[in-house]
Amino acid sequence: MRAHLRAPVAAACLAAAGAAQLGCRPDLGEPRLDCAARGAADAGPPEVWIEPEAPLDQAPAVLRVHLRVPGAAGTIDPERLALVRGPLGPAQLGQIARAEISAALSERIVPALIWQDKASPGHVVLAPSVPLAPGELYSVGSGEPRFAATLETLADDPLPLLGRVWPPLEASASPTVAVWCGTAQLPALASPAQLAPSGPVGLLATGAFADGFPRACLRFEPAALPAEPPAEGPFVPPPLLVDEAGSAIGRLDPRPLSADEPAVETAALGCAPDEVGFGPGCALVQDDRLVARTPDAALFWSVRLAGAAAGGGELDLARGTGPGEPLLVFPLPADSEIELVVQSLDAAGRAGRGQVAAHTLPPMPHVVLSEVLANPNGPEPAQEWVELYNDGLAHALLAGYVLGDAGGETALPAAVLPPGAYALLVGESYDPASDLDPAPAPGTLLLRVPKVGKNGLSNDGEPLVLRDEAGHAVSRFPAKPKPKPGVSVVRTSPKAPDEVDGSFVLAPEGPTPGAPNAAEQAD
Repeated sequence: MRAHLRAPVAAACLAAAGAAQLGCRPDLGEPRLDCAARGAADAGPPEVWIEPEAPLDQAPAVLRVHLRVPGAAGTIDPERLALVRGPLGPAQLGQIARAEISAALSERIVPALIWQDKASPGHVVLAPSVPLAPGELYSVGSGEPRFAATLETLADDPLPLLGRVWPPLEASASPTVAVWCGTAQLPALASPAQLAPSGPVGLLATGAFADGFPRACLRFEPAALPAEPPAEGPFVPPPLLVDEAGSAIGRLDPRPLSADEPAVETAALGCAPDEVGFGPGCALVQDDRLVARTPDAALFWSVRLAGAAAGGGELDLARGTGPGEPLLVFPLPADSEIELVVQSLDAAGRAGRGQVAAHTLPPMPHVVLSEVLANPNGPEPAQEWVELYNDGLAHALLAGYVLGDAGGETALPAAVLPPGAYALLVGESYDPASDLDPAPAPGTLLLRVPKVGKNGLSNDGEPLVLRDEAGHAVSRFPAKPKPKPGVSVVRTSPKAPDEVDGSFVLAPEGPTPGAPNAAEQAD
């Protein structure tokens, strides 16, 4: 046995009915093998080990489980093999053996790719296609031969997990193009790698694109273009990322790559007079940001200030967009000449590169609809409110702003909202001291109007739009998700785009009037 690689497998026969268990944790004592599994016993007890190399009670969140019954007679049926959260008893092993999985057991099964190692008879590999939870017990159950092995994941993994950002997790794309990103810059890498099982061979290289940017990302780059279309997969990446010295530096999101549908050509947009070309899209240049319209296709973007390779700018954006989803490029220097390097990657693996030169606008306000309490615990419509936030660099003069709902428009009173400040639009009878709903944070600006909305806000939710003094829609808020009494709907980030459903969620910790939303994500 290889040290720290395979589980201890000294077998002991038990005169007991039902399925046997092969224990693989030191605290479980001597491993056991049911004498009824005579063929497997004759071949030798099953061997179980994990990749990357580690004891079974110190398993990483991303791994592959290897199983083998030694000897020519030993085989493991991949169709009757599963990874399950928690322990497995004889009854559950029987379900796996009969391929009759109950609803309760089905909920515990971890999705995985399972394949036979062609170079090693009787050797089967199980690769979970999602990261495992930290500090949890898992069981590998085999129906033929019937046995189970346990493993326990690390409670605190010192290695970072690089999440897969391309292809989109919910969409089909070329299985030979993949990008993973973390939060820290990676060293220069060009490590040989192969996608499994029997997938393309290539390199894991720093950066989403050939220029090595963004440096917090990693791409799989096929060694050569195949003469025939690549296999559709699914494939999984290596579980461990190592540097050129062989030291482990991270783990790769194991969600599989596959091409279920053919990739379509990405059609570039035509730009309006007030927009600039932005790769295959178009962009409106503002002060500290640029808002890009994107084509009707999923794309992965890398955007940085020219000269950033020499430390010339903070911007190093790496983000995917769905079809037609806007892309916010932030932060940019206000009232300045800028030059951006824009790169894009489509579902077929086609990369584009261009540059954008523009002059950003002077500092300006950016008022957004941040949170809505339409169904308060207190009396309605008196305790309803709409929260505004100034995400810009300049004071917002609210005279002339209006809030539109399904019934009409509500004019905002004359007031000044400083950068980084919150305001609550409330009715005249709103009581900030009510003990039925959270009170506004100290210093919150209250904008009192005769009533919020034509007849108050609908408890089922309704679309809202904020327009500035020129009549431009500067922020929108959707009708969904539908809130329960006392629960508000929040924007996940001040910069979260209006057009994306995921930008708005039910407040996870209750309303936060005049304060950052609990669901806010880092920009």
